[in-house]
Amino acid sequence: MMTSRLKYLKKVIKSTAVFLLSLTAIAALSFFLVARLPGDAALNSMLPMGVTDTAVIENLRQSLGLDLSLPLRFINWLKGVLQLDFGQSFYYARAVSSVLADASSVTVKVCTLAAFMILILALPLGFYCALKPDGIIDKILHILAVLCLSLPTFLIGLIILSIGGAKLKIIGTLPATAYADLIIPALTLALPLVTYYIRQIRIAVLKEIDKPYICALIVRGIKLNRILVKHILPRALIALLPLAAISLARLLCGSVIVETVFSLNGLGAVALKAVTMRDINLIEAYIIYCAVIFILLNKSVDIICRRLSRYDEKGEDDV
Repeated sequence: MMTSRLKYLKKVIKSTAVFLLSLTAIAALSFFLVARLPGDAALNSMLPMGVTDTAVIENLRQSLGLDLSLPLRFINWLKGVLQLDFGQSFYYARAVSSVLADASSVTVKVCTLAAFMILILALPLGFYCALKPDGIIDKILHILAVLCLSLPTFLIGLIILSIGGAKLKIIGTLPATAYADLIIPALTLALPLVTYYIRQIRIAVLKEIDKPYICALIVRGIKLNRILVKHILPRALIALLPLAAISLARLLCGSVIVETVFSLNGLGAVALKAVTMRDINLIEAYIIYCAVIFILLNKSVDIICRRLSRYDEKGEDDV
């Protein structure tokens, strides 16, 4: 028992160390790359207010620490990050954490709705297409998948906005103010992913159905629903979860195109504004946020896949 606990503790320490080292490397690399971007953050923050006085801009540059050397600026910034202080946003003139918190609330709502749509649509339709391949519905969904994956996301958004907002008046064309207003942006994000995952689920399920042990289970008289839930679904998820983790991470990091089309002040729109205005602190915080999301989701999926793979290690017990 003690040996197993020590092994588990070593794995936790190793994973934590790799996580921190990866995050530090990403932060350092991105900081020096962003700092080399053309433009002046102090000047960009003053121009919207009509301030062009050189002395004022220089004083602001000194107050922001932009006159220091890059290594010193990185050390000062890293000290703040270790205290969960990402500094002030040059453009928004308030704490970076506050800006990201407001933006992430919008992005998380849209992401939650999109993920829910993907789950309730892709999973049953993918299984249906696998159980009845080359049927009418399977062929129609295949055509829709090609269409949705071929069209740019912004075009899908503009079509929905034009038909549903300008003509049918069933959705608003102004920035979203209620949770219901986020359904259409979420649908715009979800449509390409729904059609993509329908095909992926279909492929994974068909691959599993063709295995000999499934035929043996059917011959033994085991119900199809039990076979689907207990045997096919867990093994199909092993192949699909890594793809789902990447898709979820991308959704959580915001979508610049969809947020721009629907005038949403989410993470994608904030990140675009930060890059445009050369808001270094905000860019850095956004990069770290995305890195944490991707690392944690990938690690979580890795753990889940290991648990699911135990089905294969145990063998087909019901055969």
